[in-house]
Amino acid sequence: MADILGKILDRPVRYQDTSFAMFAKAAKAMGFPDFEISQLRFYAEDIRRGTFAVGGSTNHVELVTGQKPESFEQIRSTAPQQSIPNPSSADPHG
Repeated sequence: MADILGKILDRPVRYQDTSFAMFAKAAKAMGFPDFEISQLRFYAEDIRRGTFAVGGSTNHVELVTGQKPESFEQIRSTAPQQSIPNPSSADPHG
């Protein structure tokens, strides 16, 4: 994933394993709501188990759509170029 992001961003990206507690602390400092942070715990556990890896443990996309899933790199290369919003600058009241 780090290599793919590096290609997309055209700069070096290094993977660094981080505990969920450290991630949660950083996310909170950036202004993410506690509820959203708590929900990401399960997603983070799935990532560590390789659930979403290429050739991962399910074939759900193919079963539902009849087509093999695209890789992250394929999806990003065809998606509109958008910047990632900074949650600390968003209005927390909508």
